[in-house]
Amino acid sequence: METCLQEKKTELQVVMDNLRDTKEQQLSAKNSTLKQLEEKPKVQSVHEEVKEELRILKSMGGVASERSGSQGTSKTLEVLLLEKNHSL
Repeated sequence: METCLQEKKTELQVVMDNLRDTKEQQLSAKNSTLKQLEEKPKVQSVHEEVKEELRILKSMGGVASERSGSQGTSKTLEVLLLEKNHSL
């Protein structure tokens, strides 16, 4: 009788350990997903900034191409914006 109870206790302990491991894995996966979702707005914000800078650069394409032959091809966005402002 006592041996049977010991066996049942051991079986239950194994089941409980397995359940605990499963729950810990699920929690870890959910935490990982949560971190990814928290980062998503930051990435989207940076993406929007890059798109806006690209739009500005494209609109300044005429100014950049006119001056690139005489002054070199690498200009910062600030320099291009200043040149565009001066031309207006």
